[in-house]
Amino acid sequence: MNEIKILKFSDLDVSKFLEYLTTCDIQEIQIIDFTPEKLKCKAHPEDKSFIKYSVTDVSGLLKYDTLPNDFKLLKFPFHRLKKTKDVLTIYIKRGIEKINGEIGYTKEDDGSLVGTHIKFISPKLKVRISATEMFLAKHMEDKHWEAYSAKDNPLVKFDLDKDFVNQINNLCGLEGDDNTESKEKDISVVLNILKSENKVVFRSKDKGKWDTECDGNLNITCDKNYSFYIPQKILKAMTASLYDTYVVWNKNIDQHIMIMYENEDNIMLKALVEFNEDSSDNK
Repeated sequence: MNEIKILKFSDLDVSKFLEYLTTCDIQEIQIIDFTPEKLKCKAHPEDKSFIKYSVTDVSGLLKYDTLPNDFKLLKFPFHRLKKTKDVLTIYIKRGIEKINGEIGYTKEDDGSLVGTHIKFISPKLKVRISATEMFLAKHMEDKHWEAYSAKDNPLVKFDLDKDFVNQINNLCGLEGDDNTESKEKDISVVLNILKSENKVVFRSKDKGKWDTECDGNLNITCDKNYSFYIPQKILKAMTASLYDTYVVWNKNIDQHIMIMYENEDNIMLKALVEFNEDSSDNK
């Protein structure tokens, strides 16, 4: 087993760290990158239905007490962020605003630094949280993220706000068989880009069950109508009140991508599959 080394930190702002973890949480295994200047998270569910990108500055969040010469990137795999968020909530309830701590890590054979545990320390409360196994989570390099998230030459750009998405999520409750207790586990809706009518519509896969037109700013630049599957999971993962939303043809990967952009530090994206009205797979 590789030697466990310690990276100590101090003055961790508990509320800011909790806010960041809440923003990037996808309620599954995920990796947070600790760098000298930033914390980054490029997380996706096990089914890879979407990617959520969240970044925050180290400055104002915590201070590294020691910076090893080889410290450029430390990957910390969390099993569930909920456990860490619950711990931070306890600190807040006890009136503890800032804490010290440490991150244990090992240097792997390929030279990468991988977290083993994170410890939070205050005079009144000390907690140690173990990392999960690195192989259980897929790490995305920055260069791959940049290739995926390019939003040049969009087919459409439109506003997607939280209230409207909440309405879609409520309408998703109409999916499934009302005569049984079981509901479809992984619900998808359809996004219609209607160039001919100059509007964007979200609707059920079952045509005629429900549909709702997207309000707000809209700019359609494509030369035909499009229909795509959109998993409800990405809609449920929204944390911002408003996203600039793009559908683009990404030349880097030869695929349509939906990009939900709050700002450069909070982005979600989904590789899209076209919806065929006549396909039996839609049923």
